[in-house]
Amino acid sequence: MIENFSRFCLKSLGVSKRSLGWVVAISAIIGITPAISFAVSGSCAGCHTMHDSQNGTDDLSNDATANTTGAQGNLLTQNCVGCHTLATGNTQDTVDLSLSTEAPYVDQSTTVPTFQTGAASTLAGGSFYWVGEGAFGDSYGHNVEGVDAMDVALDYDPPGFDIAAGFMPDGTNGRNNEILAWSDQLTCAGVNGCHGYATDSGVTGAHHNNNAIGTITTAASADNVGDHYRFLEGIKGVEEAEWEFNVAATPLAVNVYHGNDRDAGNSIADTTKDTISFLCAECHGDFHSDDGGAGVSTTGASPWIRHPIDIALADKASEYANYADYDYTVPVAFDTGNAAYDTPGEITAAGVVQTGLATVTCLSCHVAHGGPYPDLLRWDYTAIVAGSDYNLGCNVCHNTK
Repeated sequence: MIENFSRFCLKSLGVSKRSLGWVVAISAIIGITPAISFAVSGSCAGCHTMHDSQNGTDDLSNDATANTTGAQGNLLTQNCVGCHTLATGNTQDTVDLSLSTEAPYVDQSTTVPTFQTGAASTLAGGSFYWVGEGAFGDSYGHNVEGVDAMDVALDYDPPGFDIAAGFMPDGTNGRNNEILAWSDQLTCAGVNGCHGYATDSGVTGAHHNNNAIGTITTAASADNVGDHYRFLEGIKGVEEAEWEFNVAATPLAVNVYHGNDRDAGNSIADTTKDTISFLCAECHGDFHSDDGGAGVSTTGASPWIRHPIDIALADKASEYANYADYDYTVPVAFDTGNAAYDTPGEITAAGVVQTGLATVTCLSCHVAHGGPYPDLLRWDYTAIVAGSDYNLGCNVCHNTK
């Protein structure tokens, strides 16, 4: 009784697969880009269901791989977590959804993933496994709805969230400026999420319209969040094709995070609100403000009250001069508007961390989703020892200490 939905779509339009192929081929020859070209390709049934009903029962409840049951928004067969969860380990970079374009995984359901080894390991954002299925504790990842319950100690409020702080120079707080108090759990997308628009729309349409891998996401399109870096509204960057699955390749297979060296007194880079650190500050604003109270410093310079971000390492060359070559275990950001620093090969060239004005970012120390260390850190903080030759974590930047 199940009919291939993509075939049904073509039949409805009076188009056969063979004639569609000829249209695409001829269009390519004469230089016309077909309007039906999407970022996601493959059977529509890989993601969508028409009625969530089969043989008189809830179709999704019979799917052993589904993360949730019942009809889903946008006629989807699963929610975000369901599509982006890998059943065992991480010997591949994607989840098989029977599509030509697969889904990058952000969670594992049964096997402990390998973290940041450089090859065949967790993707750039880490994994929700440690906060979810692994049950290591609330501090091992973002407590996203569908992955884990609400954080016991923090309740719904993100640490450092204060709507009254107005951490930007223009007095606003970014995408969550209208949230006066958190009364719902963190989600993957939408009003209480990181991806997509800060509305109920979330990532609607983004999978069908995202930029080609390797191109600079300018965040210039207000009506297509698929043009923005990793579907993060307003954020710029360059996306690595395999989400850093084999990050230690030659050259390093890394994302190019966008950053700006902020002026003293400014809270986050500048008022363009497009750096990867600004994304984090939209919820954790107190940790990135120069208001002299709860923020990082009173002047945008040392002495720091909290660790600064969007500060160029080359500005403090006496302490950080030895961090010259890009280290994927402590990634730094670049101004992707500069053509000299907008590809993985360019930002990982010898000495470019200093010459390219690389900036410290939140992701230099933390992973976005989760990992095997508390506070979403990329390393074991208790193992970092000053005065040692242990070139890991804090010591990669603070190498003279």
